[in-house]
Parts: sequence; structure tokens; C-alpha cells
Amino acid sequence: MKAKVQGGSILSINQSNLVSELKNRNTKALDYLTDHYGDLIMKVAYSVLKDRDKSLECVNDSLFKIWNNIEYFTGEDSKFATWIIVITKRTAIDELRKEKKLKEHVPLEDFITSDALDFTKALEDKEFRKSLLNEINSMEKVNKEIFLRRFFLEESISDIAKRLNLSVSAVSNRILRGKKKLEHLKREEVI
Repeated sequence: MKAKVQGGSILSINQSNLVSELKNRNTKALDYLTDHYGDLIMKVAYSVLKDRDKSLECVNDSLFKIWNNIEYFTGEDSKFATWIIVITKRTAIDELRKEKKLKEHVPLEDFITSDALDFTKALEDKEFRKSLLNEINSMEKVNKEIFLRRFFLEESISDIAKRLNLSVSAVSNRILRGKKKLEHLKREEVI
């Protein structure tokens, strides 16, 4: 997989430079991570969640956490897979806890995830809604469709992948990048 130009030559992402390229925020390293560790992440997530769609969402969340927390990985490159497994397992367990807590404490008719509640509240703010829609409309056509289908139509990642003839990892990667692009809106709203 080709990456960026370094000193006049093209740097290829591989196992030995993956961690350093992730720390350098090289998106090609994220592609490599998804391609080479996606199955492992999916297996770990599924072993905990026992549900394909929840596991796909966990894969996406885990990749997002890996990307956002890579600077905290200080081990040897050989320990990277172990670090990924730990992040994925914790993410899946957190999802189970969240699901269990909601089922125990929230009546069925009031069952709304906090993300949906935050999102609905944010959409009530006209300025935020306008900014969000402008950002989504400025996305590349495929990314825009993926984002709208996932977060507005609430389609599963696997359904989106089938509909658009893309791999599940490609859809997850595009969602991750879309979230990164929209992250600044969330920060601006808090200010």
C-alpha cells in the first residue's frame, strides 16, 4: 500500500512502520490497519457481542479509538495486536454494559440511546443543523450517501456496504473519516 512521499521516495505502509505512520496521522496507515487487522477486530467484537451488526459498529468504534489514542501506545510494534485486542474487547464490553443498563433502567417506550438524544437535541439548534448539513453536503458523493444512510436512515454498515457494492471495512473507514471531519462542529457547539 502506497503512502506518502518521504525524502523523494514513496513510503510503503507495512507492519514495521504502521504504528509510526498512525502516530503521524497518515490515513493510508488507517487503511492498512483496517485491511490487516479488521478481521481480528471483528472476531474479538463478535466473541463478546454475539451480533453481527453490533460487532460491525464496535469495529468502527474501535478503529476510531485506536486512531484517537495511538499516541498512548508506547509498546513494541510486536505488541500492537495485543493493544488492539484490548481496545476492541473493552469497547465491546462497554457496549454490553450500556445496553444492559438501558434495558434495566429505561422503560421500553422511552428507549432512546444517548447518542440519538444528543443528536436530536443538536438538530433542534438551527445553527448547528445548518452547519452539519453544510458539512455533509460538502462530502464526496459516496461518503455523503454512506453518512446519510448510517446516521439519518439508521441502516446497518453491512446493508450500506451491500447497497453501494463496497466492503464493510471500506464503509467503516469512510464513516470514521466522516466523523473526524465533523468533530470540529461538536467542539464549536460546546464553546
